[in-house]
Amino acid sequence: MDRVRRATMYKSADNGGKSVPNVALILMATFVCGCIRRSVEPRHVGTKCHYLLRFYLSPVLRRMGLAQMPRNVPVSWSLPPHLSSVERFFWTNTFDHMSIGQWSAQNVLQALQGKDSMDPVAWFPEPTAQLV
Repeated sequence: MDRVRRATMYKSADNGGKSVPNVALILMATFVCGCIRRSVEPRHVGTKCHYLLRFYLSPVLRRMGLAQMPRNVPVSWSLPPHLSSVERFFWTNTFDHMSIGQWSAQNVLQALQGKDSMDPVAWFPEPTAQLV
């Protein structure tokens, strides 16, 4: 296993540093996108997974504008503990969900990475801000 000193993680990949991926964000994006795809896409209609996710994720789907819930279909008012992480993901990572064409983990991660930008602070030197 490759051991990396802490100083090399701060360097950019082109300067010999190692780019450390955010594994928790990647796994969470994969889980959330899988749930959204199975509850929204028409090819999954008719499966048990579609109906369960549509029932339990109805508050999230309605709030995001991804699905219209008819009045004659049962909906959940609260999320179960194993799906509450989906709602937490959307609370912590705010992005324009309409700009994502297909709900894949790559598209969501690209949208989140596009939002990461540094705001300049007048009294803080730029090299220090980039290091932090």
